[in-house]
Amino acid sequence: VAFCEPVFSLPPSVPFYYLMRLYNRRFARMGRSRRSRNQLGNHNAGRRFLFPGYTFEPASAVPILKALVQWGRLELAEGWRSWFDPKAKTQLVIPSRRNATNQSAVQPGYRPLI
Repeated sequence: VAFCEPVFSLPPSVPFYYLMRLYNRRFARMGRSRRSRNQLGNHNAGRRFLFPGYTFEPASAVPILKALVQWGRLELAEGWRSWFDPKAKTQLVIPSRRNATNQSAVQPGYRPLI
């Protein structure tokens, strides 16, 4: 029964689908904006949070709410740069293998997955 219906097709899960879709699009757009300003990855050191997972206990909602609040802060601090930028929506730069070996065409610290 578990694999008979897609995960986010049931009515109770549809709002979570839309939230995750919005979350993903916004972070991708902010990342493209940062890449275009050569600011990609400048503030990543020491900011990694790993957690064991979620349960159905009410205490599991606390990390989710904290993450949503931090996302709102990030939107105000960083995301506003991409709210009205039409180029940020369509501009996607994917380095090719040829460009990945040319250090002048690649961001500092970029390591291609070859």
